Amino acid sequence: MSFDLVGVKCKNRKGEYFRANIWWWPPLWNYVCEHCKDILAPKQIEDGHYNSFVFIEEEQARIMADRLETLMLEGKIKQHEKEYVFDTLRNSNKGSYKTAIDIAKALNYPARAFKFNAEVVKEFIEFAKNSGGFVIG
Repeated sequence: MSFDLVGVKCKNRKGEYFRANIWWWPPLWNYVCEHCKDILAPKQIEDGHYNSFVFIEEEQARIMADRLETLMLEGKIKQHEKEYVFDTLRNSNKGSYKTAIDIAKALNYPARAFKFNAEVVKEFIEFAKNSGGFVIG
C-alpha cells in the first residue's frame, strides 16, 4: 500500500509525482500538518491520511514547501529524524493527527516499521514546490 501524490499544474518533472509507502507517509504527513495546520483545512489534514483524493491547492503547496525548506535549512527536520519515536507522535486536540501506533494497530503491523527520514522530506519539498497543487490518492 502506498500514497501516490499527483501534481496538478506541474512546473517540471519533479512536480509530477511523489510516492510514499505506508511506512513513510503517516510520519511525513503528521510532520507537514504540524507545521502547516494554519494553511490546511481540517478536512485536508484528515483526508491526507487516506487515499481519498484530497486536493491541496497550488498556493498551499508552495507555502508548505517553503516552510519545510526553512525547517530543513534550520536543521529541524534532521533533528526530528533523530528524535523520532513512534509513541510520541503528536495528536491534535481535535484528533486530526494519526499516530503511527493507531495506524499500526488498525493494520495489525508493528509500529516500529514506521519511519521518518529527512531525505524523503527533501523529495516531498521538491515535489510540492513544483507540483502546482496536488492530489493525495
